[in-house]
Amino acid sequence: MRLVQVMIPAGKRAAVVRALDDEGVDYVVTDETSGREYTAVATFPLPTAAVEPVLERLRE
Repeated sequence: MRLVQVMIPAGKRAAVVRALDDEGVDYVVTDETSGREYTAVATFPLPTAAVEPVLERLRE
């Protein structure tokens, strides 16, 4: 198992949440308040073999 944390850029939160929902991933999204170009962080556990496919989907 791997614990994945993904920074979510401004304007991409809905797309990331939709992709994680489509993949059946259980996740937590927290607001990023540092004032940078990221607005949230998604954190979720994945089996090792699923990390690359899910990250590839998020990059789309």
